[in-house]
Amino acid sequence: TPSWLNLGGPSFCSFHVTMGSTQSLPNNVHTKLNFDTETFDIGSNFNTTNKDFTAPVAGKYYFNTAMRSSTTHGSDDDLSIYKGDTGASTNTAYATESQFNQVSGPAYVTASNTMNISCIMDMAASDTASVYANTETGPWTMGNGATVTFFEGFRIA
Repeated sequence: TPSWLNLGGPSFCSFHVTMGSTQSLPNNVHTKLNFDTETFDIGSNFNTTNKDFTAPVAGKYYFNTAMRSSTTHGSDDDLSIYKGDTGASTNTAYATESQFNQVSGPAYVTASNTMNISCIMDMAASDTASVYANTETGPWTMGNGATVTFFEGFRIA
């Protein structure tokens, strides 16, 4: 086993969280997604109250998030993983996916959209990671299907 893959040590952590209910996002507000249901949380580093992961030690961490909306709308939409705990108004997104959805006309009609993003983030001990979404045409409702709206991550080095 490589020395950095210390599965039994205190620095190993891994989590997978979902949303217990749908979440309506307002228009043009970067909103933290309500990941409040833990599937697992090895190391107890995900906070379901604050909806964020806190790094137990410095290192490189892999994060992946996905969401599926449960409402039809035409808009520019963003899904982002943020580093830091002061919110989208003061932090820069670490990774973002953007989509444009047109719900009228012959070419693009969507009943819901799905977005997925992942990244590897350098984190210091106590840095946080969380997921935000934004829509230019609100409200926009995030679905709560456990296999389509989730946030997960683990320490890789």
